[in-house]
Amino acid sequence: MFPYANSYVSYCERERHKSPITINKETSALKAFWSFYLARIPSDNPRIDDVTSNDIRYFLDTLEQEKNYRKTTVNKYLSFIRSYFIYLYEHHLISYYPLLSIKGRSINLNQRVVINWEKHIEQIASLPLIQPFTVLTLIAISLGYHTNEVASLTRDDILSSTNDTFIKEYVVNHTIKDKNDIAYLFPAATKDGHLTANTLEQHYLKGNEKHLQMSLSLYQLRISHIYGKLSQKVINKPKVLGELKLTEKTLVYYQYMLTNYVRLEKFVMPKPIRYSLPD
Repeated sequence: MFPYANSYVSYCERERHKSPITINKETSALKAFWSFYLARIPSDNPRIDDVTSNDIRYFLDTLEQEKNYRKTTVNKYLSFIRSYFIYLYEHHLISYYPLLSIKGRSINLNQRVVINWEKHIEQIASLPLIQPFTVLTLIAISLGYHTNEVASLTRDDILSSTNDTFIKEYVVNHTIKDKNDIAYLFPAATKDGHLTANTLEQHYLKGNEKHLQMSLSLYQLRISHIYGKLSQKVINKPKVLGELKLTEKTLVYYQYMLTNYVRLEKFVMPKPIRYSLPD
């Protein structure tokens, strides 16, 4: 279940007078969220008080991106999670309410997506202010990996997925094997040996966004890679499905979004920063 499940269900029944059907939907959504959270954290003692707004955002992104849920469905999950955390906060079961800055899904009729950065990965890697973790993330996304796979990838995963000489050499030169003889792309001192996706985004990728002038969230990189492929004049459908690891239903969804709601912009290499000595 999820923390305080029994007391929350009792609260819904006695004080909020919710129907059994609604309660079942809520508990199902909350169990899904808690399972998702447990799978991402490296702790042996998970606490609901440690859940952050980024954890919730990433869960909602996964529902929309990986499971292809409609925005209305994602908003229902959000409403269930919000109701639960309000209960926890009002009853002093958590010290911080993590949903203050989280809004429901809405369709942006002018959604900006930067594409074609994949062609510039080698150039990006040569920029002095770009961190290796950023380059490794771009490599992983460019090879079609899903957002929930990236943080736990190993050197061998990448080497077996490409024949590109630069990528192979870069990955070998920027990864180190641990005591278990595993070279994670993003190592961490945890029992799992690799960083969580949230830590990767917030502590390693976000700082390079201003240098590349595009979002480096795993979700945004993933959809930009998808839209870049779908924007090509001629599409080999079976090949695209395989490369992007999409279902036909998901492919149709992205094609619809691309036609109606997405504004594409080609990636432009940033100019090198020049430092001048004082007179």
